[in-house]
Amino acid sequence: EIIDQYCDLQDASTLAAQILAHDPGLVGFSCLTPNMGAVLEAVAELRRRAPGLPVVFGNTHAAVFSDRILRRGEADFVVLAEGEEPLLGLVEALEAGRLPEGVPGVGYVDPATGEPVIQPARRPTRPLDEVPWPDWSKIDLSRYDSHPMIAMDGVTLPIQGSRGCAYSCTFCAQDQVFQAVRRRSPANICDELEHHIERYGVTRFGFIDAYWPLSVRKGHEFLDELERRGLHRRITWVTETRVDKVDEGLLRRMAADGCRLIMYGIEFGSDEALASTRKHARTSQAEDAIRWTHEAGILTLGLYVIGMPGETEDSIRRTLAFARKLGTDIAKFNIAVPLPGSAFFEETIGSQRDSLDYDAFHSWFNPFASGRDLVWTPDGLDGRRLVRLQRQGMLRYYLRPRHVRQVLRRRAIKPADMALGGVALVGDAAGAWLQGLRRRAS
Repeated sequence: EIIDQYCDLQDASTLAAQILAHDPGLVGFSCLTPNMGAVLEAVAELRRRAPGLPVVFGNTHAAVFSDRILRRGEADFVVLAEGEEPLLGLVEALEAGRLPEGVPGVGYVDPATGEPVIQPARRPTRPLDEVPWPDWSKIDLSRYDSHPMIAMDGVTLPIQGSRGCAYSCTFCAQDQVFQAVRRRSPANICDELEHHIERYGVTRFGFIDAYWPLSVRKGHEFLDELERRGLHRRITWVTETRVDKVDEGLLRRMAADGCRLIMYGIEFGSDEALASTRKHARTSQAEDAIRWTHEAGILTLGLYVIGMPGETEDSIRRTLAFARKLGTDIAKFNIAVPLPGSAFFEETIGSQRDSLDYDAFHSWFNPFASGRDLVWTPDGLDGRRLVRLQRQGMLRYYLRPRHVRQVLRRRAIKPADMALGGVALVGDAAGAWLQGLRRRAS
């Protein structure tokens, strides 16, 4: 059974009871910093109900804070980097009644000394083509049938063509888990697509890679295999990639072969900001990529960041104006959060790692509603000002008559979703305005 705590709106007590109903020998949590509050609540409930039940943490938060997690007893074991091989080694050790000593990528507490033992991960030896595909049979897929942000209606399954990223953007922590770029063969990817079509009746897919395709050449190789099998006539798919990994010819083929939307990490409105975060891309490349993508007939989603180190209100407004100039069908403006494991984190709040407010790492954290500030803000800007700039950017972007016509013409957002989003945007802005009036009055 697969349990989706968020979808089921379960509290820690309900989740723990459902886990223990299966009489597990080991309970694992995939840990990202924003969800650690919920993870620790669930672990505390499991410890109360089933003392001695071993718990293992994995993913980025576990890799960054492995020593602290073990010292505090938050988990009994941690798995570093890609989890398939270390987790298997851990389970085999536990089944044999011994500690996972000598298992690369696993951390534990030495019972003789009480000290954490962190065993460095090694590069995975198993090719991605040999890693089993996800088994979705334990999930009621009909509950996941609407994805307005990526303009997809109907059940959409994730597909991973590669792991890792060749770049080192300062705001990203992906290299804490993936030590190198590894990719699957086009044949293996298409095998999985065919399997999911036949097994689950699903024809919509979304690539969850750091960026896919990895290059123009590799993109054509994938499309060659897709066309050879006739899959380009059977599926609709979306992906995220970089503005420097596409050209006109590839985009035309992607459109003809079922690609409905591409997410681009555009990030900033100036080459200086892109260079300062080691993005290794230029604004001119973003302009070309968005124009080519629109000409090919593919929808676009632009991803932007505001509030990085060194930014000012002027530089943020430049990003917002650049976004309007590019005119992607959908745009998302994220307030910069220093995620643990990133250079951004180490350079700003790394020294505060023992007192993190996990809830404040959520992208939807609101300092107006919470009464607390963002975890970090650049000099001269506080959290409330950044949120106001974010709201202004959203309102000015989506409420332009020309953009409304574009979205309706290209069917990027359903009219009902657009109306709902517009009401939410205006309502949020009005609520913040009223809160400000009440504060000033008091």
